[in-house]
Amino acid sequence: MSLTDEIAGKQIVLIVFPKAKYMNQLMEVVKAADAVSKKICYVSLNKPYNSIMDNLRKNNLNMGKYFFIDVLTSTVKTPILVDNCEFVQSPSALTDISLAFTKAVQEKGCDNVLFDAISTLTIYQDIGEIIKFTQNMMTKARVNNVKSVYIALKEDSAELVKDLTMFVDGVIELN
Repeated sequence: MSLTDEIAGKQIVLIVFPKAKYMNQLMEVVKAADAVSKKICYVSLNKPYNSIMDNLRKNNLNMGKYFFIDVLTSTVKTPILVDNCEFVQSPSALTDISLAFTKAVQEKGCDNVLFDAISTLTIYQDIGEIIKFTQNMMTKARVNNVKSVYIALKEDSAELVKDLTMFVDGVIELN
């Protein structure tokens, strides 16, 4: 079964891959999510909005199809506000990320949410907090009938992956 079929066939998916393959595998996941979505909320926990936009443009993806939640830009400068991005103060502001998620789904019409990469939060929060936060996001997604794709990097998150497995509809390991 292709990655696109896996994402299309399940509401909430956890995708795990090694750090060494991050850039290649990330674009594969983004393209698969793009193929099955009308509008994607891209929660960027690793790179600022401008970098993600450049990468998506290079891969010929339709920018009008994306709404972003950027947790990094505000940590280094005051962002220039744009319609297709919600800038959150910091990666540790989980409540703000949750509120931006709600806005993306209810106001911006996103039918799929991509978390790149949920394991990054282990730098800022303890595993228990991340699990509570992620379960809350998954519950919001289910209640709003929205698909969600969570990316976790294998080396960062063995415990996180083990705990999140019980909340998702499928785990895909890419090597």
